Amino acid sequence: MTTAIDSKLSLALAVKLKMIYGTTDDKFLSYPGGVGFSYKYLNFMKDPSVSGLTLQEHLNHKGDFSRLMNLIPVDSPKFSPDATRFLWDELLVALKNSQFAESALTEEEEKKLAEASSFLTDEEVGEDGMRVPIYSAVLKKYYEYKGVYEQAEEAYLDEKISVESTAGPEGEMLKNEWTSHRERQYREAMQKAEHDWITLGFKREVEQKQAVIKHLELKKYLDLYREEYLNELQISEITDLNGHGVGLYPTFFSPSDAFDPRLPWTKINLTKGEIDTLAQGAPDDLKAVFNPQQGAEDIESVVLECKKVVVMRPWLKPEFFDSRYWKLPDSTVISDGHVPRTGKIPAFITSMIVARNIKITRRKAAESMTRVVPIIANVPLQKRMLADPKFQKLQFHKIRSQGTVTPVQPLKPVHPQTPSVRPGVLRVRVSPKVTVRKSPRARGSQK
Repeated sequence: MTTAIDSKLSLALAVKLKMIYGTTDDKFLSYPGGVGFSYKYLNFMKDPSVSGLTLQEHLNHKGDFSRLMNLIPVDSPKFSPDATRFLWDELLVALKNSQFAESALTEEEEKKLAEASSFLTDEEVGEDGMRVPIYSAVLKKYYEYKGVYEQAEEAYLDEKISVESTAGPEGEMLKNEWTSHRERQYREAMQKAEHDWITLGFKREVEQKQAVIKHLELKKYLDLYREEYLNELQISEITDLNGHGVGLYPTFFSPSDAFDPRLPWTKINLTKGEIDTLAQGAPDDLKAVFNPQQGAEDIESVVLECKKVVVMRPWLKPEFFDSRYWKLPDSTVISDGHVPRTGKIPAFITSMIVARNIKITRRKAAESMTRVVPIIANVPLQKRMLADPKFQKLQFHKIRSQGTVTPVQPLKPVHPQTPSVRPGVLRVRVSPKVTVRKSPRARGSQK
């Protein structure tokens, strides 16, 4: 049996994901190529009494997930982090070594800041009896309905891109359906989701409080703030039972039922013509990751389900990096502001795009061919169709020379279905394409 390396398909899918989810000067997509989670592994977000995990497995998976999501990525389409450094380590170094300006908050501003913080955060008692900060119920609703809106927007963009990228008779048929009724249906679904986000997800209220915090926290960075934040981090740290005394900081995805098999994901379609068009027009940086000349010639169409999952870190205050009220004494740069960015923290992971139920339709002569889709895995898909329908956890691939990375964590609603095997249908694991948000353009500077 021969093996086909479908880099061309991977390239087309990478381009479409980039078009759907967008990139800016402060956000980009990075592709790990082969990182996967089993559904059972993701149960670490559930109560141990119903997760099907032992207490040891529960703690191990939580720790693994947190470590993976807090690796510091390079500003590149290829996910190649330094596996020896974590976001929390660099944050602690910056806090301990920084020189802060004096507080510029008035009494009224301090009151507004306290109200905004109380609106967006709560506390809960941890397993060790300590009170730890968590997202408030209102903020959880905000992210829940934000996710529903983004899913509707993604479905709209997927269909729109397919219509615009498909040529010939099939393209004409898609265009006619789009203009006659389908565009209106997708747009109305998106408008309803936005209305629900506003009315049920407290969109305006949450964003107003977030704006208050973003504006006023920037004026609060002084030695007192440093001590408060360091104390919060100390409370948030948990013991890593496999880390020889080294702690970690829990990182989660939200909501906790993100991977419930009963909940739908956005369906993405790729026709043969669309694969050719997207691969041909791909930017050079993506062509350097996925070879546009390799594979996909026998493929007729591809359908997959995907979902954007947001990474949540209750212990992280991103506004700290935006502040101009502190600096490092040795002129160390957190992020230099250039593109691509360099520094101690040029970027950090804010969300993942995960995929499931990949279905590839190809010419009959090629059906027996073993197939590798690099954007999803570095091993043939057939070898991932394990006999156990619950899946068995895969090891993560080596990241440069730092060794094997084990699983870790993110933030937003995601919902995989239980895969079913049918003739001609390939089944794969949930595989993340990591969305990364860049650190601020310049280093912190004292004012």
